[in-house]
Amino acid sequence: MPTPIKAGEVFDKARFLLNDTAAAVFTDEVLLPALKIATDDLRLECEDNNIPYTNLTSAAILINAGVTSIGGSGSPALPSDLIEIVEMYERVAGTNQDYMQMSRRNFLPKSEYQTTFLQVYTWQGQVVRFLGATGNIQVKIDYVGNSLNRVIDKNSEIAIYNSISFLGFRTAALAANYIGENKTRSDELNSEAVRCIETMENIGIKNQQSIPIRRRPFMSSYRSRGWSSGVI
Repeated sequence: MPTPIKAGEVFDKARFLLNDTAAAVFTDEVLLPALKIATDDLRLECEDNNIPYTNLTSAAILINAGVTSIGGSGSPALPSDLIEIVEMYERVAGTNQDYMQMSRRNFLPKSEYQTTFLQVYTWQGQVVRFLGATGNIQVKIDYVGNSLNRVIDKNSEIAIYNSISFLGFRTAALAANYIGENKTRSDELNSEAVRCIETMENIGIKNQQSIPIRRRPFMSSYRSRGWSSGVI
């Protein structure tokens, strides 16, 4: 398994791009806020484009008879890193049956009638809601998850192994703009960051070409209005 990137490696790359390899100005402490923004940009871009790094499946969640939600008061908890639900599946608890896909609705049927299975669900207010079933059900969730830890210091690990080029350019761009006040250099670095994340994401989706999923243009926010605000 590849070794995760360390934040310190990104700092070193950003300092090279900023012509400050001696860290006379751009120390780890100075660059840390910029790297935090860059990792947030990376996380949001991957989530928005359904990149495989963020595709996760939950452990089986037990839904007792009559329970009508996951994540609501008195109900089982949702995965702590869940951002958006892709699909949900169910089977009778305690069996080895195959899981059956549930149907997502904008609103639940206007009914109080419960059956053997949950069948349909809604995703409202960060809570999964359904009508409930007459017996215990096991549920699994395919979801988009937050796959990146928060960056705290130079020893923080970044789990997306081939993201170092994007993070280096984006961190340097933010530092050049907001610390060095050099917008020309910042724009050049941001252009390189876009190129790097396009390459990174293309690698991630090559095996998904036959899977029908909605994609937004790479770095669509940057291309339409720039990164001047520091966020995507």
